[in-house]
Amino acid sequence: MLDRAHRTIPIQRAKGRVRVGFTHKSSTTRLENLHQSGCLKALLPKVYNSSPEIVLVNTAGGITGGDQLDISCSIGPRAEALATTQTAERLYRSIGDKAHLNVHLKIDHNARFCWLPQETIVFDGARLSRRMNVEVAPSGSALLLESFMLGRKAMGETVRQCDLSDQWRVYLGDKLVFAEAMKIRDVDRLCKGAALMHHLAFATFALVEKDAQHKLNGLNSLLAGLDIRAAASAWDDVLIARFVAPDAFTLRRALTAVLEQFNNQPLPRVWQL
Repeated sequence: MLDRAHRTIPIQRAKGRVRVGFTHKSSTTRLENLHQSGCLKALLPKVYNSSPEIVLVNTAGGITGGDQLDISCSIGPRAEALATTQTAERLYRSIGDKAHLNVHLKIDHNARFCWLPQETIVFDGARLSRRMNVEVAPSGSALLLESFMLGRKAMGETVRQCDLSDQWRVYLGDKLVFAEAMKIRDVDRLCKGAALMHHLAFATFALVEKDAQHKLNGLNSLLAGLDIRAAASAWDDVLIARFVAPDAFTLRRALTAVLEQFNNQPLPRVWQL
């Protein structure tokens, strides 16, 4: 009887939602609305520049199978803001269902938004479906970053199998300018010369704004000074860079050097090495 009762008890799952909006008033960017529920919280630390920061916190301590997280950020006309996470997100082993993370970003006319979360650490057996939908007005600007770490090298962790799906859809006006679908299951297959080889950390950086391709030469100059594998490409209104590193610390150090110079402002304090 006890065994039968135990099997019918549902496993607790984490749910969280954050919706935050900014507007431009009196020559500065101000918080317009904020909604938070469940395990997701949004902190607004005091900063000493014109762009407010949003620091997202997952009080569940990580993500595992069946969790449902939703994040929405809206940046009004002429407003500027930056969003990051309090620490690296941890994607734990799932015993069944996938976790779902949905991100929706909307950047209005002459607005600018930086989406710069810290890395996601993937543990063996983790399962996640993440979708990021970004709507940028024709005169808006979006700077986007996502990075992953397959286990922690210092802890001797090895990731052999996972189910990781990451989809981006980025629109400039009514035009779909960037779409990407990443799927990782068998990590061993990534250990090829055209993929990660022996590296464990990787990141994608994107700038979407009018004539973003004109900044390619400047970005390439920054990448040339790195001691990790990195390359950039550009086309109409989109600039993309890829980074591959042996561990999260090395990747973060490279990203910090590039982003601070490219964006001409320091990264949030929670990014400190």
